[in-house]
Amino acid sequence: MKKHSDIRAGNTNSLILLIMLVIITTLLSFFAWESYKDIEVVKIGNPEGPIKPSDSMKNLDQEMKEIQEKIDALKQHRDDLEDVYLERASALSAYNIQVVDGNVIGDEKSNQLWLAFTNLLVAYQERSLAVWDKGENKAERIAFEEMNNIIASMRDSTDDILNKINDEEDAFNTTQDRLNEEKDELDDADNKMTRAHNDREARLKSEKLGLETDIRELLELELTWLTEVQEDGELLEAAEAGDYAVINLGSEHSCVAGLRFEIFNIEKGMHVTKGFAEVIEVGPRTSSCRILRESQSSRRPITNGDKIGNPVFSPNKPRTFVLAGEFQRYNAEDIANFIRQTGGIVRKVLGPQDSVGPNDDFIIAGKDADLHLNQAREFHVIAMTEDYLLDFVQTTFSTAQVD
Repeated sequence: MKKHSDIRAGNTNSLILLIMLVIITTLLSFFAWESYKDIEVVKIGNPEGPIKPSDSMKNLDQEMKEIQEKIDALKQHRDDLEDVYLERASALSAYNIQVVDGNVIGDEKSNQLWLAFTNLLVAYQERSLAVWDKGENKAERIAFEEMNNIIASMRDSTDDILNKINDEEDAFNTTQDRLNEEKDELDDADNKMTRAHNDREARLKSEKLGLETDIRELLELELTWLTEVQEDGELLEAAEAGDYAVINLGSEHSCVAGLRFEIFNIEKGMHVTKGFAEVIEVGPRTSSCRILRESQSSRRPITNGDKIGNPVFSPNKPRTFVLAGEFQRYNAEDIANFIRQTGGIVRKVLGPQDSVGPNDDFIIAGKDADLHLNQAREFHVIAMTEDYLLDFVQTTFSTAQVD
């Protein structure tokens, strides 16, 4: 009887231990189930705060770290439950109670009610562990698969973005290099244009200064009026009576009858007119002249060696004339004929649109010839009045007589 009492007491203690084990197992299963639900939230998302692939990589890494910590904790809880289960199953074997495939088996001496209750607790524990194992593996597999996919997608997107950034940076650098080259070319072209502009400006300034100098010289240049003839020949013989003379010009020098010469001399550097002579007889190398008038017969008589000259006549090359303006004693065409008869060349009677040329020797200027006189000054053409010219041309000879 005493032995049976000891067995009942031992059974009671074991029952108490099992009840405590079941309670502890239930609490651990509850915590495991809550952790499983957290993993499910990670898997399927929380409507109140779902995980979005658009979150930053830093947040994803932190969340994965927290999930891994929860999973590690759940694994440890599972291992602890298995250890407790094995320990209690070993304790039951001392009382002829065994756990086979989750079922509690005892001998006939065991309390059937206790065995049924124990069976129920152990089955509940097994189910809890199975639920835990299934939930843990599923949550671990799915959660990490989803996280890995998200991380891989984010990394791929990051790699794509980095590749695009690198491509854009390369394109930017290429474009920048090209633009720098174009800028250098434009700078070179601008420098060349600037130098060319400066050179051209300097050249124009130099030309302007030259033109201004020329203008000043032209403005300062006085128009030359013929008042003194140049020497064409000289008197070889002068009659004492003062009415006849022989000159050293003949037909070989283009001298013709009717040609008039001024007789002059140079005294103390001054041009002194003594009179005028007209050719009446022409020889090969000399001609006879009559004295038309004598300026100062008593003080400066005409003598051998006096010089003669005619601005229209030239023994070597004929001189060229132009006529401009209105004349008082003869018209322009008559004056032009007088010049031609004397051996000169009349290039043109100038109109308002005509100009004096650089090859002209003399301009015969009448009234209102200022424009052409300015041109004559520019080309250094000597001007002559109508009256001065008529002293040197024959106004009575005809073309037939001359021929």
